[in-house]
Amino acid sequence: MNRKTLLIKYCTLQGLFWAICCVSSGSINTYLYEIGVGTGTIGLLSGLAGITATLIQPVLGGIADRNPAKRGWRFMLQAFSVLLLASYIILKLTSNHMISGILMALTFMSVYAMFPFINGITFYYEREGIVLDYGTSRGIGSICSAGTSYLIGAGVTAFGVSVITTTGIILTMLFVGITFTFPVLKSDVAKTDVSEENSSPAEASGETIETAQKTESTIAFFRQYPEFAAILFGFICVFCCQMLGSGYNLQICERLGGGTTEMGIVQAIASMVELPIMFSFSAIIKRVPSYKLLKIASVAFLLKALCLLMANSIYIVYAAQLIQMFSYGLFTMAAVYYANEIVTGSNKLKGQALLGSATSIGGPAGNFLGGMLIQYFGLTFDLAVAVVLGIIGVTSVFMAGKLKKKHA
Repeated sequence: MNRKTLLIKYCTLQGLFWAICCVSSGSINTYLYEIGVGTGTIGLLSGLAGITATLIQPVLGGIADRNPAKRGWRFMLQAFSVLLLASYIILKLTSNHMISGILMALTFMSVYAMFPFINGITFYYEREGIVLDYGTSRGIGSICSAGTSYLIGAGVTAFGVSVITTTGIILTMLFVGITFTFPVLKSDVAKTDVSEENSSPAEASGETIETAQKTESTIAFFRQYPEFAAILFGFICVFCCQMLGSGYNLQICERLGGGTTEMGIVQAIASMVELPIMFSFSAIIKRVPSYKLLKIASVAFLLKALCLLMANSIYIVYAAQLIQMFSYGLFTMAAVYYANEIVTGSNKLKGQALLGSATSIGGPAGNFLGGMLIQYFGLTFDLAVAVVLGIIGVTSVFMAGKLKKKHA
């Protein structure tokens, strides 16, 4: 297995994934808003999608942990990317608002469900001594996300919202194709072959009593790692805070005299400023513990929410995106290392899935709450609530350290 070739593939996969995230998490909202779907409806559907993704993530993580050769991260990425592709294609063909809304929810759910498997790839290959540079690959993801944001913003202004679904289709087709090029570890293939030869059909599928005992229930998991639960709750609040603002970038830009072009610039800046952190993260993590980085990230999310609340010019909104370097830029890197460091045994992917649910709960919850607040109380009230949720999230993240000491 050639490390350089594998790293190129992983960087490409990350680039495509985060470009798709840009389409699904931000631009699909714009698409539905532009065709006449209300912000409340958009928020409700994205919230339901997030809840669904959250419920299935730990289950999928457990399945992948038990049978990595046949139902591991590669299978999960392929399954959800095919669902994502089908959703984009039908979304492009239909003009029905209800069907469009349901399909949007499916795109949200598919993307959120894939998060832990994308992040877990580096640790998967480390078992064979192949170290992939997660920081570089994630940085490539941000570059692709920034480029996609800017191009979609300009494309919608020039050609209309159909640019969004067309972009989603092309990116997802490329993503599906590259997942098939990743090799399965020989140790996993051998393990599966032995299991199938010496066990019943139920055991061969990975559902053995032994592995079921090793893979803990979510409740038992939180009892073993109480600090993990506090971190998770904190970042659910923080991501809810984040989406109350960034989920409605178009409305923020319109309030200050901008439009889809300005929204594209906002999202591009947010993605680009993450790069210094991501490309230098391998050096940062050697000097600063992952938990301290998560604390810094939580505070940065709160500061960004405050800036958006007080913004009276589109240029202040642009400036607020610079904080993304220390908010999402740090979180997306540090969270992967934090989960891998504190979770032991056969529950690595479950830990990644649970921490990934901070985005799949907090993000859609913020979308749902934001849609309702904007519809009934206005954008300023929405941004004020974001600040309150940010304060709650920061408090919970800082409390996690005390739980860890008590637990230890």
